[in-house]
Amino acid sequence: MCAVWDAEVRAKVEEEGYKDCADASEIQSKLGVTVGTKYITEIKVAGGNITATIGNTDSDADGKTLTLTPEATCEAWMLGGNVPAKYISRMMRMQEVKVKLTCVLNTMCCVGELEARAKVEEGGYKDCADASEIQSKLGVTVDTRYITEIKVAGGTITATIGNTNSDADGKTLTLTPEATGEAWMLGGTVPEEYKPRRMLGAH
Repeated sequence: MCAVWDAEVRAKVEEEGYKDCADASEIQSKLGVTVGTKYITEIKVAGGNITATIGNTDSDADGKTLTLTPEATCEAWMLGGNVPAKYISRMMRMQEVKVKLTCVLNTMCCVGELEARAKVEEGGYKDCADASEIQSKLGVTVDTRYITEIKVAGGTITATIGNTNSDADGKTLTLTPEATGEAWMLGGTVPEEYKPRRMLGAH
């Protein structure tokens, strides 16, 4: 569902609207995401709302649903459905951390877009020691709700995570430009299960 979510967010931003999908086949054709249906008997998207019906778990979750519903800002999605709470609490916790780190990545992508422009127009990336220098040199205000430190060196953007109340705190997310400057690689020490899926491409 998170892979579908990422693709829907991209569609919302780049194509100015969510893509409704009646089933897994349409999700594949419209969003380019292959749905793992081992434990899903049905999945659909309507108005940005993703609904998956659970099956093959040999538990009382079978036949129940999980939903992801976008908030107005598109920066967060609410996890819901009628799956028993005992199964959903850990998923909700992980989703909450992923949402916070997606906010961090969105900020880093804004910085990356401006760094890419500086590389093309001014012949080089702009090193920035902190959020204040990013503001003064690039003209972008850093959303520091979940960032304790952010810097740019040689084009690589490094953000240190904080205030997520998880083991991601104190870890880093990095965006490193490829040699062509047309793509950025996501890295860092944040646990893999929390890393956002959205990537910054060429602009």
